[in-house]
Amino acid sequence: MGFPRERIPNGFAIPFYFYDEFMKTHGFYDDVKNMLADEKFQADFEVQEDRLDDLRDDIKDAQTPQWMIDALTAMHAMFPEETSLRYRSSTNNEDLPGLNGAGLYDSKTQHPEETVEDGISKSLKQVFASLWTFRAFTEREFHRIDYLSAAMGVLVHPNFSDELANGVGVSFNLLTGENSRYYVNTQLGENLVTNPEAHAVPEEILLERDTDDYNVLATSNLVDAGQLLMSAAQLVQLRDSLTIIHDHFKRLYSPAPGEPFAMDIEFKITSENILSIKQARPWVFSTVPSSPPEEICAVSSVTDDHTLERFVECAAGNIEGSGSFEETLRFLDEFRDGEGNWNDGSTYLVLLTAGGGVYFHADEREAEDLDWSGIISCEGGGSVLDREEGCFIEYNGERRGYAHPFSASHVPLTHGENEFVLLGGFDEFPDARPFTGVTEGPSTKAGDVDTDEELREFVEDAGRVFRRAVENETDPSELRGILRREGPWRAGDVYIYIMDESGRVIFDGGPVSLKRGGSGVAENRLRGGAVFFDVFLLLSITGSRTVDRK
Repeated sequence: MGFPRERIPNGFAIPFYFYDEFMKTHGFYDDVKNMLADEKFQADFEVQEDRLDDLRDDIKDAQTPQWMIDALTAMHAMFPEETSLRYRSSTNNEDLPGLNGAGLYDSKTQHPEETVEDGISKSLKQVFASLWTFRAFTEREFHRIDYLSAAMGVLVHPNFSDELANGVGVSFNLLTGENSRYYVNTQLGENLVTNPEAHAVPEEILLERDTDDYNVLATSNLVDAGQLLMSAAQLVQLRDSLTIIHDHFKRLYSPAPGEPFAMDIEFKITSENILSIKQARPWVFSTVPSSPPEEICAVSSVTDDHTLERFVECAAGNIEGSGSFEETLRFLDEFRDGEGNWNDGSTYLVLLTAGGGVYFHADEREAEDLDWSGIISCEGGGSVLDREEGCFIEYNGERRGYAHPFSASHVPLTHGENEFVLLGGFDEFPDARPFTGVTEGPSTKAGDVDTDEELREFVEDAGRVFRRAVENETDPSELRGILRREGPWRAGDVYIYIMDESGRVIFDGGPVSLKRGGSGVAENRLRGGAVFFDVFLLLSITGSRTVDRK
């Protein structure tokens, strides 16, 4: 990649095969199976700690096969004499969505004198043993990772001593998801970023990708106020290095259209005040950044069928990757924004439930909660609701857009993972009808609410009915439509609001034509009641004609 020699240290990888053969040679896999089957081990944390400690001791005391010693000897010979080597742990159960594994496993330094006294494989066995620390074992257990599938690899490179700083850099702004800035977190000296000393505050900086500018978010509390751990020239070197690494690996990994991609590096400022990159690996996104990661995710890129297809798939990826109800609602707000990247007034997005209900319409709120089942079909026939793959859609005899089926777990008014279809199309939508289903009514109907006690009963009934509807997987569009219609759940000034625990309105039972929603919270309520369950707050607001919204 054209780096100066001092920028990227020489290094070697010891593959998982070495660990696997070592464990087989000494029967350690059988020991692990017996340990896991022990009822005392399963029931008592103290027993687990003791047995895991014994296993680690056995691994470190075991004799290393001669062929491994020969391979390690040949590797050491590739470095200058008297070089201390760092054996860095690298397992097959870290850098996963929801589990990065940072700090779970041990890395060791093999000094020349240790090689003479304790053998060339001392550090290797110590790193192998760290796969079975109590903290690593319990973390894998929590994430349901198969114990016997876990394996340890090792990265070996010259050890750095008396370093001036160390840190990590990521080729996007992990605070906002934007790609135009890089996030850098740095600690003074050898104070680790992953496991820092108590009360050590790291330096945090955002580097502009395309200029030499940077923004200091936080300074280290281990240096004088206002002092930075790297010079301006070193920050430019780090920015340039991260860009080269990002672009190189992006070509190799070839992420799908709309799929976010970034690289995560570890670096040092050596005792000679030289920037050195120790390690690079792809960043694992647990959620998709809210801003379109590439131009193909912008509505302005839609010029033909192919770009429309990529646009819809990119938008669906945001909802699918959402980690909370609030994040999903933010995406939908962005999809609706006529000044943003997802809606230009003629090309926009519509979200259908598995039952064909219009859960979200970016251009016409009054189309929401209507029944589109049987209306939208794939070209050539067949409902879009029955397809496992995307298709171009038609209605009224003309092609109108593209449909992409997907599943998502954090869509308000749903429970668990549900199936959806995202439509991306043009500025004509079909005539549709409301759902005709019914749901259980309250014992005190909206039209009968006159006292505070009746209001309380009305809200509590709504909570029970709503919970059952969600658990029974009632189509959320059907449920919303029923709650909004004049009847048991809405009469005049009495209707239902549903908020998440942060206070954001996720359902407004008032008439759709009022176009309420967003994050506004009612002020000056004449009367109201509330009941909590799960992560929702369900309220009934009366006297809504006088409600003020910010």
